Amino acid sequence: DINIYSSSRNSNIFSIKTDTINIKLFHLRSLKYSATSFSDYAEPIFPKLPYILQIELGSNFPKGTLHKIFYRNYFGSLKRLNFDGAHLGKEDEFAFGNYINLFSLCFSGYSKCSEIKFSELFDSNNIYSLQELKLPDIEITCLDLQFLSKINCLKKIYIYSLASQVHIINFLKLLLFVQEIQIKKLSVYGNEIYEQFGTKPVYLIWMNNYENLKYLSRCVE
Repeated sequence: DINIYSSSRNSNIFSIKTDTINIKLFHLRSLKYSATSFSDYAEPIFPKLPYILQIELGSNFPKGTLHKIFYRNYFGSLKRLNFDGAHLGKEDEFAFGNYINLFSLCFSGYSKCSEIKFSELFDSNNIYSLQELKLPDIEITCLDLQFLSKINCLKKIYIYSLASQVHIINFLKLLLFVQEIQIKKLSVYGNEIYEQFGTKPVYLIWMNNYENLKYLSRCVE
């Protein structure tokens, strides 16, 4: 395992491509990488990491960076991806298209997504092994829901919000196979949820099925 924190381009071992770095990190299993220098930003140049199982990126990388890292390079053994402060855009289309064996994909911190649907980060022709998803501040559209409903291995998903055309009840029905669903922002669906379940939560945890639907005590007044 290795943790890399860079405060300037000169101290960033991934700012240049060298054979020495390739050799030393060839058998690396886990990488935690963060850079805080943005005025002289340059996309990180990752070496070949054929045995890497987990990568955590903790920087405000601009749009297109994830495509350059993960689409141009293929980390065939990768199982877990964590991002803190990622910016996703149209330039990141198909960034994770080849990662059919990825188990966990989590966005946290100040991750943002614009001009791209979550499902467009993948290849709709592939079947994925994702078991855990934590999505950034992005609305889940009908196209995204269709994509998620095909990930039969999915066990846990955290969603910030749903697009207005996505009905919450249909959303839950299509993801009935998911063991745990967490939805942060539900105020738009307050009336629909109230009609079905008699309360208006702003935060929802759904475990297993409708009989086990549980709401937190904090509700819309």
